[in-house]
Amino acid sequence: MGELPIKWRAAIGSGYTGPTVADGRVFVMDRVTQPSQREQVHCFDAQTGESLWSYSYECPYERVEYKAGPRASVTICDGRAYSLGTMGHLHCLDAKSGKVIWGRDCRQEYQARVPVWGIAAAPLIEGDLVVELKAVETVHAVHCAQLLTYLRAGGFRRGLLINFNVMKLVNGVR
Repeated sequence: MGELPIKWRAAIGSGYTGPTVADGRVFVMDRVTQPSQREQVHCFDAQTGESLWSYSYECPYERVEYKAGPRASVTICDGRAYSLGTMGHLHCLDAKSGKVIWGRDCRQEYQARVPVWGIAAAPLIEGDLVVELKAVETVHAVHCAQLLTYLRAGGFRRGLLINFNVMKLVNGVR
């Protein structure tokens, strides 16, 4: 078997997120440190690689050990792009234009402590249900805050927080 041919490339900053492909677009997050520390959400045309839009916000990393960039992939649902940054910045963007629909700072809003690995899980969204998946030793206030923020800001009716780092899965469901 041969390698897949490269269709296009795009220069972005560092980060741990994987690309999300939806509706002929590719979404990805990154981090830049010059001239200031910022996280960014990018949207590219899936066929050509043309940059369609980027959204950037100030985001100094504090007490985070892995500083390369965001961890959670962008979630796309019903024409909206949901991004969750390392320090708990949660944004809902119009997937076509990149216009901010709403944004929240979970850390500030809920006085939550960000773990040393940062915030690292993208939500699953289906209809009016938001599911947050975790694999953590302890469910912290910031984990519940993320889910509450999705529910309140996004108008979702149901939420489920599942922690897979437990002996019995039923003990990890909230």
